[in-house]
Amino acid sequence: MELKHLVKKAKKGDKEALLQLILKEKDNYYRLAYTYMKNQVDMVQDMIITLFDSIKSLRKFDTIPKETKEIELVLDEITVSQNIGKEFSITEGQEIEVLQNIIQIDQIEKRDERTFITITTEEGTRIPGVNLIADGSSYELLETSESSYEKKQDEMILNTRTLEFEGTGDELKLFIGDIRYTKKYELTVYKESKE
Repeated sequence: MELKHLVKKAKKGDKEALLQLILKEKDNYYRLAYTYMKNQVDMVQDMIITLFDSIKSLRKFDTIPKETKEIELVLDEITVSQNIGKEFSITEGQEIEVLQNIIQIDQIEKRDERTFITITTEEGTRIPGVNLIADGSSYELLETSESSYEKKQDEMILNTRTLEFEGTGDELKLFIGDIRYTKKYELTVYKESKE
């Protein structure tokens, strides 16, 4: 089936057509995923799910004008989710690096048998499944609060928030189960020129 016809069908919500489009380029997607993530399956599956969920939004745009000479689809950024499963000893002022993402430990406060850890990360970086290990005992995250954002001169946006855990201790570690972050790609995934 011709590429333009598949795209038209996919835009109308035909998931079979979208699947055919994906399968046409699947080897390239797996290579891309391996190059950036070393975990092909998760990234490609996430991409396919996102495509299926968002294909309907393609129908919201007007028809491309006939005088258009070139169409280029660029993958600007993608949200990445990776399993970490690792403990990190923490102290105030310390930076933790997780897959090239910095988690700044700004403040550690202990009160009312609870531990409050204020952290700063780039906007879009999340650490779901985080636990506090205090003197060998594990405590689940109770709440994340006091979120604020700061835009730096280099256009980077930092997000500061406080993690609240039941329990406290002298030797503190964060167990980071997973990390989610936004990764910049600037990758052309489709380009078509009229002659």
